[in-house]
Amino acid sequence: LDQSRTLLALQHFFNDTTAQQILNLYEFSASTYEGVMANAIRDLVFTCEARRVANALAKYNRNIYLYSFNFVSPNW
Repeated sequence: LDQSRTLLALQHFFNDTTAQQILNLYEFSASTYEGVMANAIRDLVFTCEARRVANALAKYNRNIYLYSFNFVSPNW
């Protein structure tokens, strides 16, 4: 992937303005544009959804714990 194709792929999930903002934000999160896409989609599918669920449950005065694991296996 290159920058323009990454932007086009992001526009599949987001509007043009948001896709550009995400590309700008994530461009330095990985060494390749494939990595940029992987990080952005991971956050869209898992991180953002987990936060939404945690916030929704917190409205019912429950003790909510949200964990984030950043360990990268050296074997991958």
